[in-house]
Amino acid sequence: MDDSIEAQRREIVRKVKQQKKLAQKKRKKRAVQHFFLSFFGTLVGIFCIGLFVMYGPFPYVRNMWVTTAMGTGQHQWLATMLFDQKTINAILASNQVVEPSNNTNPNAIKVSGKVKDTATTLPTEYGQENIINGVGFIRIRSDSGLGHLYKGWVVKVYDPSRVYMALSYKFGTSGERISHMVERTGAYVGINAGGFEDPGGEGNGGTPNALLISNFKIEHPLQSNTSIHSIIGLDSANRLTLQKLTASQATQSAGLKGLKTAVEWSPFLIMDGQLSSMTAYSGGAPQPRTAIGQTKTGVLIFLIIDGRRPGVSDGATFKDLQQLMVKYGAYEAATLDGGSSSTLVYNDGTNAKVVNNPSSADGERYLPNAFLITKK
Repeated sequence: MDDSIEAQRREIVRKVKQQKKLAQKKRKKRAVQHFFLSFFGTLVGIFCIGLFVMYGPFPYVRNMWVTTAMGTGQHQWLATMLFDQKTINAILASNQVVEPSNNTNPNAIKVSGKVKDTATTLPTEYGQENIINGVGFIRIRSDSGLGHLYKGWVVKVYDPSRVYMALSYKFGTSGERISHMVERTGAYVGINAGGFEDPGGEGNGGTPNALLISNFKIEHPLQSNTSIHSIIGLDSANRLTLQKLTASQATQSAGLKGLKTAVEWSPFLIMDGQLSSMTAYSGGAPQPRTAIGQTKTGVLIFLIIDGRRPGVSDGATFKDLQQLMVKYGAYEAATLDGGSSSTLVYNDGTNAKVVNNPSSADGERYLPNAFLITKK
């Protein structure tokens, strides 16, 4: 009897073990099936997204995708993998910034330079202007949560004669952080200006990639491979002038003569009060941005917009910059170098501090030049 019970127990144990093995096999099989289903589902999803981008009913998706990808140096494949070059060219052509045809007339600007201080510290509230040491500071953000978000700063220089172009202390060899430029020179405020050679995104910021004029001297020449140059300069009367010139025109007396400070960048946003024509997709997706403008009374306006911080500050588009310049009364306005270079430094009398949020993981970038504002 005992032997019979023991035999039954062993049989039950054997069946339980067998059931466990079968259950384990089924779980492994389901896991493998789930992996392949997820994998192929992801591929199908990517394929569907591609089809939606290419053939969907919303052209802004295609426009945003292509203009954003083609506006980068390293991710153009995101557009070329979905579209042929003819289609890409057509999309880019339909979303160009169309600037007014004439160069600006600086004689329309009458510099006043008079202002009274209203505060001793930077503003903490958005939209509030604190004028400190003759310079106005305004914290800004986008008006609503619809679409993309941006946060940044407006800097208003009521006496534009205080603005000059500073070069890195090892100009031509390596760049310098703007905070260090400000401290080294004893300046009051520093803002990034022109671009620089950046092969593979690993440039040291020592060499400009286009025209650069500082203190009436050409520090970096026009590039021979560019037929038209977008020149953003301050003349001897501290008036902002925006010019489209060929290399030969620039070397003539009516070209660069009389510019005390200049960089080469584009696009221009406003010329003699006339807005450049652009779509919402001109220039691609929201990015960190820097821009310069001037009112008819001579007040220089700098915009420094943070970006690449999803949910906090995505960045601004060219259209955003243009609308902000209009809001703050710009008669002339143009973009400057942006992206990870967008930086605002403020010297509170103790040390130079970065007051915006540069998008680079390493903080401030090393740059060849910057707009500096002297202390009053």
